[in-house]
Amino acid sequence: MARIRTLQQRLNDLDARAWLLERQIEEADRAAAILRSKLAENRRERAAHAAIDLSSALPDDILKLVFEEAYEHKFDDNCPICRRKLPLTVTHVSRRWRAVALSLPRLWRCIHIGTSSQSLLELSIERSWKTPLFLTLDGWDYASPGGGANRAWNHLHMRNLSYILQRTTHIARICLETNVADVLCSFMADIAGKTLPSLEHISLFAPDDENDDEALPFATISLESVELPNLKSLWLTGNIELKHAPTSFVALRTLALTECSLVPSKLAALAEAAPQLDQMYIDHCRVLEEDLEPVFAHFPAMRSLTVSRSGSQAPFSCMSLPVLASVTFVDVRFIACLPPDPDPVEAASSVLPMVRNLTLVNVGVWYDEDDDSREPYDGHMFAFIPRVTALAFRKCGAGVAPLLEHFATAVPLTLPVLEVLELTDVMGLPQDLLLRIIRHRAKHDCPLREVRLGKCMRDELGEDMVKILEDIVRVTLAECRWDSDAVF
Repeated sequence: MARIRTLQQRLNDLDARAWLLERQIEEADRAAAILRSKLAENRRERAAHAAIDLSSALPDDILKLVFEEAYEHKFDDNCPICRRKLPLTVTHVSRRWRAVALSLPRLWRCIHIGTSSQSLLELSIERSWKTPLFLTLDGWDYASPGGGANRAWNHLHMRNLSYILQRTTHIARICLETNVADVLCSFMADIAGKTLPSLEHISLFAPDDENDDEALPFATISLESVELPNLKSLWLTGNIELKHAPTSFVALRTLALTECSLVPSKLAALAEAAPQLDQMYIDHCRVLEEDLEPVFAHFPAMRSLTVSRSGSQAPFSCMSLPVLASVTFVDVRFIACLPPDPDPVEAASSVLPMVRNLTLVNVGVWYDEDDDSREPYDGHMFAFIPRVTALAFRKCGAGVAPLLEHFATAVPLTLPVLEVLELTDVMGLPQDLLLRIIRHRAKHDCPLREVRLGKCMRDELGEDMVKILEDIVRVTLAECRWDSDAVF
């Protein structure tokens, strides 16, 4: 009997405990329901805030800055033209966005001729108001170099160009790339006799026949009857013949020639027409000899010259550069040794005494494959620029070692007034070469004032060698900002 009472008491206790747990579960469910309700309310509030157009809270001035950053083409070296970014998109978002976009004429100034209909051309001209336009054309006919297989497309290009030039002369930049001569010829016919007061930059790109040194010009560009009072930059790529008047380039400051033939007499005429020219880029060009008396192109104001993928002295053979201060060689291979110049007077006339800065990018010494002697580099290139004070080697491989070795051994010293030597991304040099250069110059009383080393160069030399150099000369970190694709 006692056992039955004990079991009954145990069951009563378990029932009471179960009832208590059920009450706790009910309370937990009510608390969870409250939390779920709060969570749902939070989500509804968040969704409501997310649905608000944040741009509507931006002042018009800020919205203008956003549009300008997205659509305005600044044409700097690091921001190439985006040919299919049209601000039409933002005009379809809201009335306010449309009003802001239409109030910014600079947003509409860039016209890509190859993909624009005449209605879009008219729209861009109208909305740009009097803001000078940027015209660009990528009219490359891949189907047929002569254009015969794609005449309709080429006709569209010519028609669009003609339409714009008939509607406005407020043009700031013209960039034409085409392998169809008719397109360039049509463009020249459209601008003949016009005055383009706002035009500051012309870039013309045409194919070049590299297999024929005497190839006929792909196209003849005549600016003789065009008034270009503010043209500051002219870029020509390919075998293009340029005709001009003596006053065609009175404001020209920058000239870039790529894959062109340099005819001394024509280069001299160009120099006379561009008295203010102070920067010149020569990329993969060749100098053609003429059956005439030697002619020098005299550039009285040129202070910077860049030579790429050309002979190290080819451009200088037909140019007079009395105030040239900076020279850059890119992708050039120097001949190890040159025979003595038989005419010392002519050799002396080629010296450029005002050059103070020399930059060598991806350069090296060229040896004939049949020449096993591998004679040391004789330093002939530096004889033309004896007053250089800052010399930089950038992005060079082991092929540049003979050039630097020359500075460690030459007597008398090459570049006796050199003060600053820079090595950036120069690989494959002997470990002690730089130290020998510094000691050699100090031994002959022409010590370097500063050595600039790129980070990779410092890593290759090692901390111990850098510390040795720092005990002799000031060593600083160099930052290479050279980008050849930005120039050529």
